[in-house]
Amino acid sequence: MNLSRYILKYSTDDGTLYFNTKTNHSFFLTNELNRVVDSNDVIRKEFHAYLDKNKYLSEGEYEVEKYLSKISDTDAELLELTILTHGDCNFR
Repeated sequence: MNLSRYILKYSTDDGTLYFNTKTNHSFFLTNELNRVVDSNDVIRKEFHAYLDKNKYLSEGEYEVEKYLSKISDTDAELLELTILTHGDCNFR
């Protein structure tokens, strides 16, 4: 499992805290749950799907370029409005 470069890990006696700095998502994986994930193939696949869904896995060599492209594409879809106010308008 290759984690994204945007993931911070902090280990404690009880488990490991993972924080995704790109999405501001975090979760705590206890040592007991980690043992279950390591020993059960079905749960390991579900855990891997969870990590992929929440952007914890590396997206490959061009991860930054893909993310910047996504932001640029989103900017092209934004609708911009200009609200012209006047003296009797409460929207100031």
